[in-house]
Amino acid sequence: MSAALLGSRISLVSKKNIRYEGILYSINESDATVALQNVRSFGTEGREKTEQQPSADGAAAAFVPPSDAVHPYLLFRGCDIKDLHVHEEAKTNDQEANKPPEDPAILSAEVPEEVRRQQAAEQEARKRKEQRQQQQQRLAVMACQQRQQHQLLPIRILLGCDVS
Repeated sequence: MSAALLGSRISLVSKKNIRYEGILYSINESDATVALQNVRSFGTEGREKTEQQPSADGAAAAFVPPSDAVHPYLLFRGCDIKDLHVHEEAKTNDQEANKPPEDPAILSAEVPEEVRRQQAAEQEARKRKEQRQQQQQRLAVMACQQRQQHQLLPIRILLGCDVS
C-alpha cells in the first residue's frame, strides 16, 4: 500500500499544527518515519487558535507563518504527525502510459527504419528549401539597397555631398 503512494503529493500536519506539503519520497515502517521531497511549509494556518490544550511541554500553541522556501527533503517522525492527506496519486510512468494495449493484432510499436529515413529526408529537404528562401531574401534586400543608393546618387551630387 505505502509503495503505491510513493511519488504522490502529500499534506501532513505536525503535532505543532504546522502543515507541510510535498512529494512522498519514502515511508520507513521500522523507523516510523515519513520522508517528503520538494517540501513547503504552510505554517499553522490558524490551527493554533483552535488548539485549546497546551502542547506536551506545557506551552500554548504558537502561530507559525507560511514560508516560500522549498526544502529538497524533510524526514518526519511518524509519532509527531497529527494528520496526513493524499492530494493526488503518483503519476504513472510515461513509458508505461504510452504503451499500446496488449493486443495480438499489434506486431510492433516501433517506427520502421524506412519510415524514419523518409522522415529524415523530408526534414532535410524542408531545411534546404528554407535556407534557399533565406538566401533569396538576403539577395533581394541587397538589390533593393543598391537601387536606393543608385537613386540617391544624383541627389547627393546636386547637394554637393561626397559620393566616394
